[in-house]
Amino acid sequence: MSAPVAIVVGLCAHGLAIVRALAQAGVPVTALEANRTLPGFETRYATVRWVSDINGPGLIDALLTAVPEPSAAPPVLFLTNDNMVRTVAQHWERLAGRLRLSWAAERAAVLRLLDKSALAEHCAAHALPYPATRVLHDPAALETLLEDISFPLIVKPARPLSGFKVRLIPDRAALRALTDAHAASLPFLLQRWIPGDDRQLLFVAFYLDRGRVL
Repeated sequence: MSAPVAIVVGLCAHGLAIVRALAQAGVPVTALEANRTLPGFETRYATVRWVSDINGPGLIDALLTAVPEPSAAPPVLFLTNDNMVRTVAQHWERLAGRLRLSWAAERAAVLRLLDKSALAEHCAAHALPYPATRVLHDPAALETLLEDISFPLIVKPARPLSGFKVRLIPDRAALRALTDAHAASLPFLLQRWIPGDDRQLLFVAFYLDRGRVL
């Protein structure tokens, strides 16, 4: 039985790690990338194709070009950031039959959880621990939001790949300055800061197939 074929979108550090792991396991890999200057673009572990867009609507056309026809054994698709995930989830009907995606049947749930402001509600509904969190949509509501949450705070945009990733904010003045500087990136999550290092705080990522850890 021949090895499955993989298509990896993006050759950032994450994408390059996926490409290397797949290739070293004997999986043929095609990689799509829009930035020729990334070191990963020169990888010898994949057939690399330059495309004009991997973070917006152009990604769908790039994938259709890479896999022009449905087949009995479609390539397995690996995506490397939230924007790609959102784009593919919203347009999967155009790709179904040409590609395999482990979470294709759960697109609605994936789209909901891409919005960081939905995570607190999700965790509360499933009795999962999650830091106290407020969502700031309007700077005029800042003082009201701060009535029952104290500094320091972690602040991060609810939408992926916004003007900044995350900031540790010590006081009201710093929060107002951040809001003024990045108003276009609202809404923000304001989250209780939990001190500690990786002996106490864990970040875990999985590849799942209908909830089964792969």
